[in-house]
Amino acid sequence: MRVIAGTHRHRLLLSPPGADVTRPITDRVKQSLFDRLTAMGVFGMVGGDEDGGGENGGGASQPEPVAALDIFAGTGSMGIEALSRGSAACTFIERDRRIRQILDENLTKLELVDRSQVLGVDAIGAGWMTLLAHRPVGVVFCDPPYALMEEEASRLRVLAMLQGVAAAGFLAEGAVLVLRTPAAIEVPAIEGWGEADGRRIGSMRLAYFVRA
Repeated sequence: MRVIAGTHRHRLLLSPPGADVTRPITDRVKQSLFDRLTAMGVFGMVGGDEDGGGENGGGASQPEPVAALDIFAGTGSMGIEALSRGSAACTFIERDRRIRQILDENLTKLELVDRSQVLGVDAIGAGWMTLLAHRPVGVVFCDPPYALMEEEASRLRVLAMLQGVAAAGFLAEGAVLVLRTPAAIEVPAIEGWGEADGRRIGSMRLAYFVRA
């Protein structure tokens, strides 16, 4: 895995052996995702990047930096990409100690520790929402293990957690949520976020929500 745009463009990220552990997003999908977020006004246009600019050229001014939140963060690929592209800070939620150690190494390697907060807590629990050091949050990434989304009871717990995020009071106006699920899962509207606007990409589905 690597950072594809911004101040840390082309920097490689450490990852655990076995793609089934953290289900990394390919550069192409990540580029498409962040192009979409740029078009939604979350990030400024990235100009002059032959690999990282995607369809966004020009060099428009950056929006006021806000924090990011990376839930089920794994080794931090999405949150680190957001930091590279201008997010003021990022909170990473990752319970697995072994994966969290790799996340910590990635943040140290890229000198992002001062702009980051790592919480080793259960993402589905609500207690961590009072612990966020970086506010307001303008973009939320949520990438639950597929098994959680495929089983109805745990899927409802994930959706209830995201409803809690919308109500917690730390989101910026117009905050955006990106939720990755297995392609077969049709994500319903989430109270506080509204209707999903998503697309299927291979075996996954990316759903985008705007804070209602």
